[in-house]
Amino acid sequence: MVKSKPDYSEYRKHIISLASVMTFLAGFTFTVITLLLTQLPDLSSLALSINFLWQFTLFFLAVLFYLMLFIVFYCLVISIILVRDLIPKGTMPTAAKIYNVAYALIWLLIGIPLSLMFLLWNLIYLALAAAIVWVLIIIVLFGLILRRGQVHIHRVRERLHGEE
Repeated sequence: MVKSKPDYSEYRKHIISLASVMTFLAGFTFTVITLLLTQLPDLSSLALSINFLWQFTLFFLAVLFYLMLFIVFYCLVISIILVRDLIPKGTMPTAAKIYNVAYALIWLLIGIPLSLMFLLWNLIYLALAAAIVWVLIIIVLFGLILRRGQVHIHRVRERLHGEE
């Protein structure tokens, strides 16, 4: 009796559509942050409680933006994990390797503009807090998710191609 492989194509489509929705919402959140910063009054002339409220709102939106980016990347990694057949190790074209490195570099850099925008408006502590949150997100992404993906890819390659 031949066992059929599980078909995850519908789930993969769902994951990709979820990533699309989160990408849209992340773009919307980034736009809201930009609009709020352009409408930001001079914080030195405001009372401390109003100043704190502005910065807390911007920080909350920044964390929300970073979490949406985390979900987008997570969905993309999961969609790759659900691919049935993988390229045998050592046969990946050089262009694909360059693409993968560029893709990882873009994900490393995509959160930096938000902190730089906060610095432009002289919100130093907010920029520092946002940068720390982004570094933590990157550590989780590249430390946990990609590691799990690499382990899964290695197991699938062993099963499909008999590689070690």
